[in-house]
Amino acid sequence: MIKLLLVEDDRIVMIPVKMRLERSGFAVRVAGNGQEALESIAEHGEPDVILLDLRMPIMDGYEFMRTYRGVAKVIILSGWADEDPSNIPGSPFAFIAKPFSFDELKEVIQQAVSTNG
Repeated sequence: MIKLLLVEDDRIVMIPVKMRLERSGFAVRVAGNGQEALESIAEHGEPDVILLDLRMPIMDGYEFMRTYRGVAKVIILSGWADEDPSNIPGSPFAFIAKPFSFDELKEVIQQAVSTNG
């Protein structure tokens, strides 16, 4: 089973995304910001893929990407149309603009787990 960590502060987005992904067979943990995500990884281990919002309180996605040193592939989910993926620190696997289709999200997750390095 593919393990996901969904890092999203907006419960209106987080809850339905989590539910749809779980119904599609993914194991999904959630965190409300980057700090919670780091704590979740320390406590529960590395997920296969991290789905990361960029603009969150406490620790945003940019700071998370500057701090995170794990092996999970990171897929950025952003609702800001003016976001420039080249300004994101680290090496995110992909950038998906909100709103997105679940088929697109599932396809990118599958690509992430099947790609080495």
